[in-house]
Amino acid sequence: RTPNRDNSAMGQKYSSTGSCASCLPEVIPVDEILSNSPIARANLCQAFKDHGYAVLELPREQHDMLKQARATMFPFFDLPEDEKKKLELPPPEDPMLPKKNRGYVWGPQREYMKIRVIDGEDMYPPNTVDVVKPALHYWNDVVWACFLRLAQGPAPEAPAFDFDAMRKMAADWENEPPDTRPRDPKTSIAKAFNNPIHWGYADALYTIEEFIPEGSSVSFIRYYKKESATTGNTQHCPCEEHQDTGLLTCIFVSETPGLEMLDQKSNKWLELEKEVPTGYLVVQGGLKLEMLVNQGVRFKAAEHRVRIPENVQRCSSLFFMDIPMSKEG
Repeated sequence: RTPNRDNSAMGQKYSSTGSCASCLPEVIPVDEILSNSPIARANLCQAFKDHGYAVLELPREQHDMLKQARATMFPFFDLPEDEKKKLELPPPEDPMLPKKNRGYVWGPQREYMKIRVIDGEDMYPPNTVDVVKPALHYWNDVVWACFLRLAQGPAPEAPAFDFDAMRKMAADWENEPPDTRPRDPKTSIAKAFNNPIHWGYADALYTIEEFIPEGSSVSFIRYYKKESATTGNTQHCPCEEHQDTGLLTCIFVSETPGLEMLDQKSNKWLELEKEVPTGYLVVQGGLKLEMLVNQGVRFKAAEHRVRIPENVQRCSSLFFMDIPMSKEG
């Protein structure tokens, strides 16, 4: 299935009429990713291997939940500067962390509010927590499921990673006498779970699992109109071509098209949000994914950018899945 922009009935089967229909990966229902359908997992792995990203279709209820969260957050950006800056956090002291990892951030071309999975309610703007928090945690479940499906790989016989079993192995290692236990708990985990039918490294996934929630967050972003904007359709690029540094980024497709992706199969820049329906999800790989999921698989972080007309304001929301470089980050 490939999508078009007519999203009047979420859940229908879309047939793309866009100019890049043949470039798009097959649309995958989110529920099938969450349930670990072998077909959906294979399609996700194929999309990342071929294109560097995948397109996911949300159920109506969850589509509405993420849409309401975005609508609830954006009045925050119209508040006076002193009110917004109450959620601005000082730069981290760690020199390895030059960028802020949470809170309100202002820039010359955009401003955004970043809320981590582990953040308390005091980090949410006023009157948003009841709507935004459930959306954040659902989004986290979807992206975590995508990550695990990619690590599991497309083989039908590939077993899912069992983190409870991994934790038990580590606990058993701790309880063994030092003179009889293996040198490293990861040795047993690797022997049990790292095998050719997996794409990911079990010992690496086990090591980072507990840190991922701290490094993962939702961002609500407002791109400004350009001050020198004319009434024409001149385009500008408020977010230049780049690759994300994390594991995965998941974008909730905006009503204001602007996301462009360098499709790795066609080697063409695609105006993705003009092809994919509003309210779908685009999930793409970051640089750290290359290190964790690469057992003979070619993974390259997705190159992307945002390009919009100068006289247009764009509001977007997305989820970053990452590993923090510091506990204070």
